[in-house]
Amino acid sequence: MNHQGNVHSVLADHIRTFLAHQRALGKRFETEEAGLRQLERYLLVQQVTTLEAITPAVLEAFVTCHPRQPRSVNSLVSTLRRFFDWLVFHEVLGQSPLQVQPRCCPPPRRP
Repeated sequence: MNHQGNVHSVLADHIRTFLAHQRALGKRFETEEAGLRQLERYLLVQQVTTLEAITPAVLEAFVTCHPRQPRSVNSLVSTLRRFFDWLVFHEVLGQSPLQVQPRCCPPPRRP
């Protein structure tokens, strides 16, 4: 995941490993990969250089930095939750910094 020359976010290797793991399970994970790559670019722009600097506030700002429909926000939050839970499971982090709550979605429109 080389987005800016030889510069990688603090999560680059973990994202790569997580995606490889998910794909080994037979998942396509294309939309999820796009969300994780957006997170990586965001961390680079924000100059977040350590895992400890990935705080709930940083993740909340990332999720809200682009206008999205509630379902899109919820999909992104779900991907982030799986990724950070995976990091906790593999003892990369002591606990997940993700505290973003899913957004309320209006019921689907009836045809």
